[in-house]
Amino acid sequence: MDAIGSFFRHLFDTSSFPPRWSCGKWSDFHGWLYILSDISIFLAYYAIPLILLYYLIKIKSVPFRPVFFLFVAFIFLCGATHLIEAIIFWYPHYRISALAKLLTAVVSWITVFALVKNLPRALKAKTPKELQKTIDEKTKELQLINESLEKSERQFKALVNENPDIILRFNKEYKIDFANKSAKELSQLIKKHSDKSTIQEHFKLLRNKVEEVFNEKKETHSYHDELLIGEKIKKYLSISLIPVKSFDGLSNKVIAVGRDITSEIEYEKLLENRVKELQALSGKMVNKLDKLNSFARIVSHNLRSPVGNLDALCSLYKESSDKEEKNIILEKVEKVISNLQNTISDLTEIVKINESEDRIPKENLILEKILNNVLVSLVAEIEEAKAKINCDFSEVPQIMYPRAYLESIFLNLITNSIKYRSLKRNLNVELKSIRDRGYIVLTCQDNGVGIDLKKYGDKVFGLNQTFHTNNDARGVGLFITKNQIESMGGSITVESEPDVGTKFIIKFLDLKEKDIEEQSSDKSEK
Repeated sequence: MDAIGSFFRHLFDTSSFPPRWSCGKWSDFHGWLYILSDISIFLAYYAIPLILLYYLIKIKSVPFRPVFFLFVAFIFLCGATHLIEAIIFWYPHYRISALAKLLTAVVSWITVFALVKNLPRALKAKTPKELQKTIDEKTKELQLINESLEKSERQFKALVNENPDIILRFNKEYKIDFANKSAKELSQLIKKHSDKSTIQEHFKLLRNKVEEVFNEKKETHSYHDELLIGEKIKKYLSISLIPVKSFDGLSNKVIAVGRDITSEIEYEKLLENRVKELQALSGKMVNKLDKLNSFARIVSHNLRSPVGNLDALCSLYKESSDKEEKNIILEKVEKVISNLQNTISDLTEIVKINESEDRIPKENLILEKILNNVLVSLVAEIEEAKAKINCDFSEVPQIMYPRAYLESIFLNLITNSIKYRSLKRNLNVELKSIRDRGYIVLTCQDNGVGIDLKKYGDKVFGLNQTFHTNNDARGVGLFITKNQIESMGGSITVESEPDVGTKFIIKFLDLKEKDIEEQSSDKSEK
């Protein structure tokens, strides 16, 4: 241990040894041959590891990389020993030389062990000739695969290019790298008849859906799009997005297939319209049947009583021998006949209303003008009742409606208010028109005696239904009014309170002249 310690303490001490020039008989030639050979070997040994280091730095994927670094260290140390051998001719650093050779020996054996360990792997490594052969084989395989892919690509394009469906293919940047003939034709059609904003709007929607397929990794995604091309051409597309997966299982493309379903949608709409027409027709038929049943009951009820009276009076007339009594019976017969005529006249009017539902012409009528015509015909009754008739038709001044019906409605509403006015106050009648959710609403409100709706609410619009003691009340006007309004698709309701007044609310279909023409055209086609 003392020797080792002394060795390292005097590592750089040269006093114990003479320079090599002084050891033995060196000729100049022999000495310099020795020195120059060692220096030459040193320079070569240093050049080799430097080249290897440069190679290892530039090429990161060198096989057996650690072994190469061991060779660099081994050669570097070998070169260092030769340099020290040359220096010893002048400076006898024999201790440093011994240490350098020890390090060289250690690194050399480590290199040997590394070589032995990696030798099986090195033996398995292919020679450049074998590698070139493998490369040639793989290149040939790749060429065959590329040819197959190109053939598949041509077949794919030939298959889809003439397909009537619209087919687009998007890459990962959401750009179209293929579009078939149908897609190009649709694009040209849109460009010809629509502005750029329309195209951009639909393409933005399509791109967003493609992005969803890429990001959310959906297998398929479908949606419908409605294209309005210009002012007249409308197309409906059913678009399906299908991801195309690569060998790693990730989607690198998305195919968009758009099928034109315009005809299907149009057939569906046509079918829906036909169903609605049939439902409306069915509703009308049910309504007519209800009216017919109701009318039959009315006829049976209203004619049975006077006919029975006539039969009884005729029997009394035959049995009576008193001339004065016979005259009295005849007067009663005349009265019954008069009432029967009135009843038949009313029933005839109702039949006319129901029969003329689809044929009576409609006109663009000014409400105030029609009302004034009615008021002129009622001027005597209005003056006698000291009634004030006010109207506000500013919101809806006109209406498409049969003139005769509108005049009849105004007439029945005004006369109804006059008949059932209150004797406690002067009569005021307010008429107003407004527009509400597809209807023109006409209201007629008075301050008359009113109706007890809790008691008579279900009979207000019945035939021959009266709720007051007026001698001229027949219960026909409101019944006719209701039939007229309902025959035109409207409705009438009443709000009333005894000794406060009555308010009739009429809803007319809000028809325009265009609607009337279309309805007339539809009916003529049917």
